[in-house]
Amino acid sequence: MSRRMWYERLQTALSPYFDYKFEERLSDMRDEFRQELHMMSEEFGKFPPISAPNLSPSDVIFLIDLWLDSECIFSTSFDGNEGNGSLSNKSCLVVPISADNASARSIELKLSARGHFERRGYNISGKIHAVRLTDGKIICVKKLAKTSGASSYFGIDVGKDVNFFSDIAGRKQYIDNMLSGKQTEIEYHGYISSVDNNGIGNIPTMASARVGSDDDRTLEFAFDIDALNIVIPQSPYVFGHAYTVSKYKDYLHRNSHSGNNISHSHGQFSKFRKNLWRDGATNPELSIFFKQAEEAGSTNGKYYGIISELHFHIYAVLWNPELSTRRSVYLDDASDDSELAGVTVMHLLEDLFEYE
Repeated sequence: MSRRMWYERLQTALSPYFDYKFEERLSDMRDEFRQELHMMSEEFGKFPPISAPNLSPSDVIFLIDLWLDSECIFSTSFDGNEGNGSLSNKSCLVVPISADNASARSIELKLSARGHFERRGYNISGKIHAVRLTDGKIICVKKLAKTSGASSYFGIDVGKDVNFFSDIAGRKQYIDNMLSGKQTEIEYHGYISSVDNNGIGNIPTMASARVGSDDDRTLEFAFDIDALNIVIPQSPYVFGHAYTVSKYKDYLHRNSHSGNNISHSHGQFSKFRKNLWRDGATNPELSIFFKQAEEAGSTNGKYYGIISELHFHIYAVLWNPELSTRRSVYLDDASDDSELAGVTVMHLLEDLFEYE
C-alpha cells in the first residue's frame, strides 16, 4: 500500500459509535442479544462459553499523535503485544518509548522562580488510531479536538519534583542518586479528556452484550493514556536540597532556644522551604543552584523532559439509568464467572473493526 493511501485512510478513518439519540434502540438491542445468549446456554442464568477471537494482539497496531498548535509533541506506534504484556489477557499496556518508535518525545518544562518545574497544562489536539494489519483497515478510537469553550486537555503534574523532599530524613538514596548526576523518571500524572467521541463501540454485539448485568442499559469503550513517564533534568531544588535542610535545622534550633517548640513535620518543612525559595532565582544564596541546574540539564537555557514510557488503557463504561450511574469495568478478568463473561479486549477490538 502506498504512503498516500495510508495517509488517506488515516484522514478518513471513522469512529465506531452511534448517536445517543438512539439510546433506547441500543438498549433494546442489548436486551435482545442477552436474551438470545441465555437461550443458547445449557446452564440457567449463565451465558454459553465464548469462542476465541480471530484477531490476535499482533494483528493490531495503535498509532498515537498529539499536537500543540502546529507542533507535534508526541507521536508513536505499538502493537498489542508490546510493553508489559499482551492485550490477549490485559487491558493496560505499559509501553517503553524509545527514539526508534517515537518521532517526537520531548516536552518543554517551565522552571519557576522558586526552583522547581511547574505543573503545566496543554490544550492539545490529536487522535488514537487502531490498524488491523490483516487488511489495513483503520479506525479512530479516540479524538482530541480543540473547540471553542471545550478543549481536550492534558495536565502534566511535576509535583513529585517538589514533594519528594518534604521529609529531610527520608529519600536519602533518591537524593544521593540525583546529586551524583543520575536523572530520575517522574510519572507525570495527567489525563486526556475527549470532547467529541463519547460512545466508542456503543452499538451492541453478541460479545459486548455479555459484559455487565441486565440493569446496565448501554456500554461503550474508552481508550486512554493514563500517564506518561518522563525523564526530567535535575532542578535547582535538587541541587539546593542539602542547603535547604541545613537552613531548616537552624530554624528549628533557633525556635527551640527561644521557647517556640516547633516539631518537625512534612507540612512544616514544606512551608519553610516554600518561604525560603520564594525568590530563589534572585536570591544570591540560592542563585548558585539555578546556575548548577542550567549547566547540568538545560539546552540553550530551556529544560526538556523526555518521554520514556506510555501507560495505555482500554476499559468499558456501563450506564445504569435506574441508579443514574456510570461505572468503569476493567477488562483484565475475562473468566466466565466475572462481569466480562469470557470477553477479552481482543473480542471487543474485533467487533470495533467490523463496524460500518
